[in-house]
Amino acid sequence: MRSLDLGVTRGTLAALTLICAGCGTPVPARSQNGKIETLKVAVIEAGGPALPSGGTPKQPVANAEVKVTGANTNLSSRTGKTGVATFHLPSGAYLISSPTCGSTGTKKAIITAAGSTSLTWWCPIA
Repeated sequence: MRSLDLGVTRGTLAALTLICAGCGTPVPARSQNGKIETLKVAVIEAGGPALPSGGTPKQPVANAEVKVTGANTNLSSRTGKTGVATFHLPSGAYLISSPTCGSTGTKKAIITAAGSTSLTWWCPIA
């Protein structure tokens, strides 16, 4: 493989690295045991006319905003095609909200070193 000389010096590369150090997803602080756990929040839209089977229609909400707040934590992410947003957090208590669903309040999630935690956020359809 051939390398290209793009005229980038080590100093320039170091400066670019420092500039971009704040770019992207913030790295969470580690918990006391040094581990980062996973929180998965599924945003589901439910409601509307009953299905022929009598059940309630439900579907994942893509691109829904999900916010996580806690001690020294204020994160926001969007759900993917499957309606799930994933956060990597140290153990602790967090408040979860989804402004996309309107004024539906917050839910509390407790993240422990026992593994990943999942939470479902229901968006009501009138």
